[in-house]
Amino acid sequence: MATAPNPLQTSLTASFDDEASGGSGELSLSAINYPVGVDGVAVKLVDTIPTGFRVLRVTFGTVSEYANAEEHIPERIEIVQGVEKIETPYLEAISFITAFSDSGAPVTPALTRAPDRKSYTVAPKVWGLITREAYVKPFIILKYVPQIIPSFSLSALIKYGTVAVIKNKRVAIHNPDPLDVQDTDNVAEVYKITSEMVVDDEGEWEKPNGWPDNPSYPGNLTPKPQGGTGVIVQRVHEMCVIGQTGISGVRTYYMRNARPYLLDTNYKPIKTLQEGAFGQMSGDIASRARALVADRKKRPL
Repeated sequence: MATAPNPLQTSLTASFDDEASGGSGELSLSAINYPVGVDGVAVKLVDTIPTGFRVLRVTFGTVSEYANAEEHIPERIEIVQGVEKIETPYLEAISFITAFSDSGAPVTPALTRAPDRKSYTVAPKVWGLITREAYVKPFIILKYVPQIIPSFSLSALIKYGTVAVIKNKRVAIHNPDPLDVQDTDNVAEVYKITSEMVVDDEGEWEKPNGWPDNPSYPGNLTPKPQGGTGVIVQRVHEMCVIGQTGISGVRTYYMRNARPYLLDTNYKPIKTLQEGAFGQMSGDIASRARALVADRKKRPL
């Protein structure tokens, strides 16, 4: 069976506060290879924000805290540039190897550790190299279980959602991938739903009408890309895969609009459905895949 391409997993950390405050510390979600049972996917949660309550949310399926774990980070050398404060969220000690002032003269900076030991102030402002001692980074293993939709055909349909954690006006999101819980050597792509955008040296644009010779947007909306200077890139909004056992998984991916529709929540890009290579699947699996495609075409893309 053909191997399905694995799109980049989407993980994002942002703040609801324009000043990106929400307190010091890290809040992040990411994929991790950890056994959480045959029905689940492991997600790594790092939360070093010292105060506040943590809230977990999920669009489809369930998510729960599964285990506490830790990662051992070895001693390392880091470059610092124009710093007056160095964060040490895991209480690790630091020391300067070499330091220079803004004029380039060698200096011996004074380091003052905060009472909570989570940062150092540096005087004067310096550029140079520091040694950050080895430390232990604690984290939490989350167990994400996708939504299982019963089916009277070959097998159940497994629908994957987005996991989010919210704390102190900060949010981290992660999209577990259906390929995380399947043998990827025996998984085939049933379909994917895509849209196109233009990427040039100014950034990303929704694909305009008349590209590439005479690009324009409805209502003569501006700005717009210069004709013929960019390349067309496909975005994957949704993908369905199927395994040899007939278990299928559907994954939707968060894709923000590109210019000039970045903040336009009413804009919907033109999407197309691309079918997989059914000829490379066994008979029953191919029939199941075609049925999934037929069912998806009945609903708006």
